[in-house]
Amino acid sequence: MREPDVTSHPPFPTQLFWGGGLLAVLCITALLYWPGLAGTFMLDDIPNLSPLAENLSMEASERAFQFVLSGRSSPLGRPLALSTFLLNDHAWPSGARPFKYTNLMIHLLNGALLFWLLWLVCRYLPGTSARRQGFVALATAAFWLLHPLNVSTVLYVIQRMTELGALFTIAGMIVYLKARLAAHWSTSARYLVMSAGVGGGLALGVLSKETAINMPLYLLTLEYTLLAAWVRLIPRPRGWSLWALAFLYAPVLAVTGWQVLRWSSITAGYQTRPFNLAERLMTEPRILFDYLQSVLVPRRAGTGLFHDDFVVSQSLTDPLTTLLAIGALTAALALAIVLRRRVPVFSFAVLWFVSGHILEAGPWPLELYFEHRNYLPMLGPLFAVVILFSELPGRLRLFGPAAVSLLIGLAAFTTWLNTSLWGSASLLAETWADEHPYSQRAQQFSASVWSQYQRYDLAELRIRRLLERIPDATSGYAALVQLNCVQGREFETVDLPRVLQGLRQGKRDPAAPETLQLIARLKYDGLCPGLDYENVEQMADALLENPKFQNKQVLANLYFIKADLGVLQRDFPKAAGSLDIALEYHPNVDLALMQANLYASVNMYEEALESVDRATQLDHHRVLGVSVKQETIEQVRRRILKARDNKQ
Repeated sequence: MREPDVTSHPPFPTQLFWGGGLLAVLCITALLYWPGLAGTFMLDDIPNLSPLAENLSMEASERAFQFVLSGRSSPLGRPLALSTFLLNDHAWPSGARPFKYTNLMIHLLNGALLFWLLWLVCRYLPGTSARRQGFVALATAAFWLLHPLNVSTVLYVIQRMTELGALFTIAGMIVYLKARLAAHWSTSARYLVMSAGVGGGLALGVLSKETAINMPLYLLTLEYTLLAAWVRLIPRPRGWSLWALAFLYAPVLAVTGWQVLRWSSITAGYQTRPFNLAERLMTEPRILFDYLQSVLVPRRAGTGLFHDDFVVSQSLTDPLTTLLAIGALTAALALAIVLRRRVPVFSFAVLWFVSGHILEAGPWPLELYFEHRNYLPMLGPLFAVVILFSELPGRLRLFGPAAVSLLIGLAAFTTWLNTSLWGSASLLAETWADEHPYSQRAQQFSASVWSQYQRYDLAELRIRRLLERIPDATSGYAALVQLNCVQGREFETVDLPRVLQGLRQGKRDPAAPETLQLIARLKYDGLCPGLDYENVEQMADALLENPKFQNKQVLANLYFIKADLGVLQRDFPKAAGSLDIALEYHPNVDLALMQANLYASVNMYEEALESVDRATQLDHHRVLGVSVKQETIEQVRRRILKARDNKQ
């Protein structure tokens, strides 16, 4: 059978039919997500977007420049993704709706691009009609667009980074395939366009999120499975192996080599995690199969952002599913490689899914479980499901489209249930807290939401239940003190010695120092009766004594809190001494500028200017090397010089 040339255009009625189908799916997706746009910010949204509020006295362009380069999620900082948040607001606090709306639009664009990518590949689906090829492409794109597992990517504002990384990955692959399958182009033209697609997609994708580095693995998966089995009349251009070595294999080898060179930093990162490297590597195969179950059997219950209650594997047999998961994953990968030409769809599904997870399920000391990590990887299994039902034998084939449509309909209904929850902060918080009783984050999120509604009784109930279930939940003890403060109550309802013991012996928890800093500010605002600054400092010292808080950056944050306490009490020696220690642990521009302002407040102008000089030395982007806060530093310098001149 002669295979079609991808560069030839299908008849206009065919384009109109499948284009209309895609438009309908996009409209349905938008309608289903609309209730969720009424939701709120959560988890990492606030720390990542709050820099929008910094330096409001500066020019808008300078503030935007600082914000775009302020990212700390990775060495590159994801500046391209951060720049898109400026489309929604230029200050903080903001409303979440415009941010979520933009996320939804990017999701729809990604769905359209995925359809295009699948259209290019499915036109070579052997032994079938053009109608079935179009159906497979559209059904897979619809299944992906409407899948409930994507809700936490689209409606969790900061995961725009994941969406954009996927967008440039898909776009780069489309450009690659257009040239790779254009047999009538010259070899040089094909290579020029292929290189632009891969190089441009990688560059823009990695500046949005590092997972875009998986694009070469996705393309290699396509080449050695579907394209190798289906597209035999359009061979790779001459010299493809050398080109692939530079554009596909080299990035993979570079990332692998970089991980080896950074191994000491990787292992050091586990000081701040409640699991070690071996436990992570044993747990992730179980998580991959849990992801896969959610992909193949869409569900609403038990989904969401908070999966810190997932049981960590302590050994290969604790739990026993650890060994089973590792064995099953190894067998699936082996079969996928061996059978890649005989059963290309199975091989594609396995290798695509694993390729998409290989970075975030690897040795890096990341959180164990997040649904948004499936955003692009789930395409492989979904494609295999659609192909499976469309290739039912004999008379059963007639029921294939109906079965696929039923699956997509169930996924859409489940997505609507999820988005309706996301649109109500209180309902969402209560649902997640009830479904994840042993998730510390779910309980704290519920308490936080009830506090916003001034239902402090319900918030306190959540925290006390949390401490009953998880006695070493460090931030829970600090949260009890905070709730007393906001209610203006005396501390007869909080056992302060027990709080100090919990802070001293609990597990590492980044929310504990943040809550402690908030308590200090509440105390300064006249709240917290029965609690004095000495008590707050005792709480900070308790965390400093906790062996699980001995990471340098965490220690710097704790000494910053002690410095803040000194400033609030107008105790210069305490503030200055604590800031010196904080700067030793984690030198950064903001601490140096705080030190400069502190010295200036007591007329120590020369020391203040030395701190400004130190801030200048520290002011450089970790990768790009450019100055990020030069204008802010110069503002501080001018203010200090003016104060010194007026004093003289």
